[in-house]
Amino acid sequence: GIFGEIIHQTSPQLNNTLAVRNDGHSAFGEQFSYRISSAYKLNRNANLKGSYGTGFRSPSLYELYDSVNGNATLKPEKSSNFDLEYTNNLSDNFRFTVAYFSNETEDVIDWVMNPPPNPNFEGKYTQTSAKKKREGIEISNIYNMNKSTSIDFSYSYTADDKGGKVIRVPRNQLGLNLGNQFNNKLYFNGSIKYNTDIIDSGNVKLDDYSLVNLLAKYELYENTNLKLRIENIFNNSYQVIDKFGTSPRAFYLSIDNAF
Repeated sequence: GIFGEIIHQTSPQLNNTLAVRNDGHSAFGEQFSYRISSAYKLNRNANLKGSYGTGFRSPSLYELYDSVNGNATLKPEKSSNFDLEYTNNLSDNFRFTVAYFSNETEDVIDWVMNPPPNPNFEGKYTQTSAKKKREGIEISNIYNMNKSTSIDFSYSYTADDKGGKVIRVPRNQLGLNLGNQFNNKLYFNGSIKYNTDIIDSGNVKLDDYSLVNLLAKYELYENTNLKLRIENIFNNSYQVIDKFGTSPRAFYLSIDNAF
């Protein structure tokens, strides 16, 4: 693949970037994509930035060649994306961000269940001719309570181009994130996400659900950390795909080192 980028400061307040990429795929040939972005400093505390870009996703080996679900005739998905974001540091401790996003995908690869009778819930990956579009807004408020503690409240709304629900994407998602640097070695982070208005294929309504997660990080040595992560602390049952269960409460312990 070949990648190139041009960055230009048009004025002290305005910066523009153009990035281009060309990938050669042994099965799908040459794939060209690009991204244009701009950032404008409105004043000392506020910024406005936006971008537009294209992309593609080649089907995975599983989607192509799995003995039950695979489809060797699949071709890459193509997409375009646009976003516009406004950020304002309202004070030394509070930052407000609101963003609009829109993306469109064509030649979408989707798994479709075989028609009944289908006792084993078997299906196949197929390619749809219709374009799929989603758009929405995201709002984030970050407040630094003190030097060691911050709280982040976020909200996102996602819909299709006709205002309807997007399959397997919550229409509304509320988030609350609390981080605390307990001392110079120990850091805690807790998060809550509440998801509502979710549907699956066939307009099947899925239940709203919430997830509570916790992360603790302890510095053993310089650049070496011990991490404990607990996901779905309250062991809630929920589905993001109809009739497919998700992970119960899970514990993850790891050590990472930065060289």
